[in-house]
Amino acid sequence: MKIATILVSLGILAGAASAATGYDVKFRYPTGVAGKEVKPGQYTLSVDGDTATLKGDKTTAQAKVTAEKAASKYASTTVHYRIDNGKYVVEEIDLGGTTTKLKFDNTAGASGN
Repeated sequence: MKIATILVSLGILAGAASAATGYDVKFRYPTGVAGKEVKPGQYTLSVDGDTATLKGDKTTAQAKVTAEKAASKYASTTVHYRIDNGKYVVEEIDLGGTTTKLKFDNTAGASGN
């Protein structure tokens, strides 16, 4: 009984830690995120419900996302782009070490500073 309680407690703590963890994302090109262009560079990606937030040194951008599960874990975090009128737009980000991929809705929910 005590072992089961300890395992459940550890599972809850691990879940809380992973939910609070951000993912490092690197954009190699100026990239559109929900109508906002972000500069190339390193960003931290966090997800709260259906909203992804990308934070860089001087830029924050948010987008509506849909999380999907893959059959196996992604080896690394990977950004998938599409080119729209000659500009890169983020379509999807596969989160390294997880089975989660985030599909970005670039038609609505644009915000940022």
